[in-house]
Amino acid sequence: CMGITATPLGMYYPNWQQQVQGNICLFDEDVMAPEYMMLNPALYMHSTKESCCTKFYNWDYNTCMGIVTTPAPPSNKWYVNFDTSRCVKDCLVGADLCGGPVPSSSALFDTVDACCARITWVSSNVCIAESQGLVPEGSKKWYVNDNMLSCQ
Repeated sequence: CMGITATPLGMYYPNWQQQVQGNICLFDEDVMAPEYMMLNPALYMHSTKESCCTKFYNWDYNTCMGIVTTPAPPSNKWYVNFDTSRCVKDCLVGADLCGGPVPSSSALFDTVDACCARITWVSSNVCIAESQGLVPEGSKKWYVNDNMLSCQ
């Protein structure tokens, strides 16, 4: 017969059609591959899950392979939250002053003072107080309010 050449069973292919949720390679004996993949097995079909995941999902290889990684425990150190211009702690969400897990690109600091020293566009006393959930204190000095023509 002329027509479609049968693809051998027992092959893995990328889950681009999202038959199952996730960045994974599917086994064609469990879920049939789309026809365009079966017509071009050299491009899409792989004999091992490892080779399929490497080719199509190397940016998310662990998910593709089903490898579950355990995140590092929180350090309880401070890091800059650039969205709020404040310092927050690397801790479990829900804990006091917690900013959640630290982004991989963030530097960690032992103290809130050291962290706030990196936020140069916010007054240090304001950053330190607000990062700790406190109201910042003023300087307790008088200043001229030109709009009111008085000292406050």
